[in-house]
Amino acid sequence: MSNQKIWREADVFAALSKRFTDPAYALLSQVRNGTGFARGRDRTADAIAISVYPSRGLFLTGIEIKTSVSDWNREIAKPEKSVAIQKYCRHWYIAAPKGIVDVSAVPPTWGLLECNDRGVRATKNAPILEPQPIDMLLLCSILRNVARATVPKSQVQHATNEQVEALIASRVKSIEYAYKTIRDNVAAFEKASGVKVDNVWDSGRIGKAVKFVKDCGIENLESRLRGLHDTAKQIAKAIKQKLEAAQEATP
Repeated sequence: MSNQKIWREADVFAALSKRFTDPAYALLSQVRNGTGFARGRDRTADAIAISVYPSRGLFLTGIEIKTSVSDWNREIAKPEKSVAIQKYCRHWYIAAPKGIVDVSAVPPTWGLLECNDRGVRATKNAPILEPQPIDMLLLCSILRNVARATVPKSQVQHATNEQVEALIASRVKSIEYAYKTIRDNVAAFEKASGVKVDNVWDSGRIGKAVKFVKDCGIENLESRLRGLHDTAKQIAKAIKQKLEAAQEATP
C-alpha cells in the first residue's frame, strides 16, 4: 500500500499561504472575474495573491490549482479560459503537487509552483506580464471575497464574551454543586455525631477525635471498649472481695 499523500485543493492553498504571507500579500481563494452576470461568461481563479507592499510593487498574481493529472489535462486543453482573469495579473501560475504537471507543457506565459510536505517551490518562474488596470467588476468581486472571508472585530468580541460568560457560568455551577455537597455532608455528620462543626473552639478536638476513631477503626474501638469494660468489672469485683475480707477480719 502506498503512503503517498493525497493532495486536496485546500492542502495546496494552505501551502501557498506559507509562500504568499501576510503582511506582504493578501491571498484569496475562488475569486471570480466579476459580480453578477455583467461579464457574460463567469470565470474563477482558484487563488489570487495581491502584493500590497509599494516597495515590491502593487499587483495581482493569479493561480490555478491542480491536484490530478486529469485536472491538469482539462486545463491545458483550454488555456484560453485563463485569459478572463489573467489579463489583470502580473504573473500567472499553475500550483500542483510535485509530479502532476509536466513543466515542458506549461504555456510560456505561465509559471509552475510545485508543492510538497516541505513547502512550495517555483519549478518555473512566471514571466512578467502587462496587466490591464483592475476594473470595478473585478474589484467588487475581490472585495466580496474579502468580506466573506473576514469576521468583523465586533462579532469576534461578541463571540468571545459569550464563551467567557458560558465558562464563568459553568464554573459557578460547579462551585455551587461542590458547596452543596460539602454542606450536605456536614449536616449529615452533625446529625450523626451531635456535634456542631461551626464551633471554632471545638474544631481541634473534633478533628483529633475523628482522627482517633479513623485510625483505630470503629470495630476495633468497640472491641477495646468492651475489653476495658470487662477489665473494669473484674477489678471492681476483686476490690469488693478484698473489702468484704477486710471487714470480716476486723474485730
